[in-house]
Amino acid sequence: MHILFALLILLVLVVWFYRATNVYVQQPAAAPAAPAGSVPQLKLAWVSEGKLFYQSGYGGVQQIHSPYAQEAIDRAERSREKHAWKKETAFGVSAQGGMRSFDREVTPIRISSARFAVDGQLLYFQHDTGMGGLFAYDPVTGAETRLLHRQNLSLEDLCLSSSGQAIYCTIKGRDGGSHIGTMSIDGDDLRELTGGDSLDSCPTPAAGQEHVLLYQSAGIARNQQGVWVATGNATIQELNTQTGRVTPVLEDPGYDFLSPRVAPDGCLYFIRRPYEPHRYGATTSCSTRCSSHSACCAQSSTT
Repeated sequence: MHILFALLILLVLVVWFYRATNVYVQQPAAAPAAPAGSVPQLKLAWVSEGKLFYQSGYGGVQQIHSPYAQEAIDRAERSREKHAWKKETAFGVSAQGGMRSFDREVTPIRISSARFAVDGQLLYFQHDTGMGGLFAYDPVTGAETRLLHRQNLSLEDLCLSSSGQAIYCTIKGRDGGSHIGTMSIDGDDLRELTGGDSLDSCPTPAAGQEHVLLYQSAGIARNQQGVWVATGNATIQELNTQTGRVTPVLEDPGYDFLSPRVAPDGCLYFIRRPYEPHRYGATTSCSTRCSSHSACCAQSSTT
């Protein structure tokens, strides 16, 4: 009888240990075998409405649920349950005499950008109103690793350098502006590469040039009180990250040049649309603006 009781306790401990050591592991969906004579399998990942999705080969689509995000949601729920008893009591009355609210909405944690690293891991940025960082997901083991995590950090437009050993990104400022940033592949040494009162975004590495990238840039106009009143036309600039030199690639006061991408053969792809300066009291429908967009290709000046 004592032996059976001891075995039961051992089984409970084994189950508890297994669950405790797999809190940060999401088991990946098994991919079915590829059809005979088919092309090599591809891995796909994309972001939609702040959520990350992954598909391997011929398998189904899998949403990647971040354990960090789930932990934050669980923590907020525990806090709500902890203070629920204070409702309609003296603890629920504020110093001003009003009723205090303990039902705070959970701030959604959104994924803004994702990219595969050279080792096959999926890198992605995610953030809420207070925290942000860089995370890595291993499609083989389902494990998530937190590489960078800071307060008031909002990153977008994740891309890799030509060698895949550095990350380029957009760092969003609290004043509404944004600059191009870089860090190592493991999330260390985050720093800004551009400055000024501008909207810099969409970095893309130049083909075969480790320290050269292209990006989209538009100036910000402010009044004497520092209020943002207008945004200039978007241009495409080239940046040498070693020398800091910025060279214009595409500029035209009558057009916006958006979302540059450099193909492996050196061809620069971008979106061109007529530039529409801000008009006070004027409105323009989205369908009118979008109908004038065009996709273009130009030979990059970096090749």
